[in-house]
Amino acid sequence: MKTHTYRVADITHTLCDKVLEICLGERFTSANDREFSRIVGMIPLHSVERVAIDLSHTQFIDSSGISMLLIARETCEEANAKLALRKPPPQLMSTFEIIRFNDLFVIEME
Repeated sequence: MKTHTYRVADITHTLCDKVLEICLGERFTSANDREFSRIVGMIPLHSVERVAIDLSHTQFIDSSGISMLLIARETCEEANAKLALRKPPPQLMSTFEIIRFNDLFVIEME
């Protein structure tokens, strides 16, 4: 079992046994686009089967952040990987409900 953990900017990711865990920082904005896209690009390259995006520390997502989550969803669908958004705080969950993310994503509250 080989585990790799990396931290770049405000994003940490761990790849272990075909599971990619991405932990977002306090803000998920266009400033994170390049790094997040690079991490999401690992999904097909490493035959990732499950992706969990941890939002427990995220207080703000702009429209670019929303778009990046949608791109991650599309990438996972193309690679037949399962995707879950994990532990969004109440203010993000309210936004997700308004834009109906709960219809597009598995959202894990625990």
